[in-house]
Amino acid sequence: MRRRHRSLFLAAIAFLGVTSVVFVQGAVNTRNVATYPLNEAENFTKNFIFKNLFPNFAENYSLLQEKCRVARNISRIDMPVIHIGDIAEFQRKLENGFIDILPPYSDKHEKDSKTGEPIYFPKDLKADEKGRQWLEMGKADGDIDDDKVFAQIEYIMVKDLLPVQSQIWLEVINNSVARWGAPKEGSSGLEATIIVSKEGYILDGHHRFATALLVNPNLKTKCLKINLDIKTLLKMGRSYGNAIGNKQNQ
Repeated sequence: MRRRHRSLFLAAIAFLGVTSVVFVQGAVNTRNVATYPLNEAENFTKNFIFKNLFPNFAENYSLLQEKCRVARNISRIDMPVIHIGDIAEFQRKLENGFIDILPPYSDKHEKDSKTGEPIYFPKDLKADEKGRQWLEMGKADGDIDDDKVFAQIEYIMVKDLLPVQSQIWLEVINNSVARWGAPKEGSSGLEATIIVSKEGYILDGHHRFATALLVNPNLKTKCLKINLDIKTLLKMGRSYGNAIGNKQNQ
């Protein structure tokens, strides 16, 4: 944080009567919501940031922990990388059936060298000729309509969403609130589109989701809801991100 911005931030904190705030940029995160005890989380948060920003902290924290316990815990390398700026085109390709997701499948898919089985969602795609071909394969399978997937923008209450990953850091949530304020209807964090499966699993934006849930589970966030199960969406989304040239998580 630049010196001038830090001074303004500290002045605002003093004006609001906050006596103990620890804002450390780049600090190591150690308080994973999934396992960090409620009483310690409540004390840490009260000491960290304004108590009144989390009016039902205990109840909402317990709800967040429940959601973390049913997370699928997909490894980072298997998570799709689809940026906010990619979402409109991703939606267009899904709705128009460009991606070969459902049978009948194109005979142009590469085959596994050992089993001879087609690989519908390859993990080695890049933004090259092979990647571009994969992005159009739904139009080359003999049925121009079979791969059209319903995908639309919806505003969904965060209490109705589910995390894919269970590693959600309390430090990140508190730093976000300290820096940007608590999320509220229409705030930028809730207007940044996240991709969700038909079951309500979110692919990205876990800390934005968690922050909103801790403040008010009834807050609605902007989502691209795709009518695919999370297992299919993860595999297809990973291949899509690679094919458009996004760097894969390590």
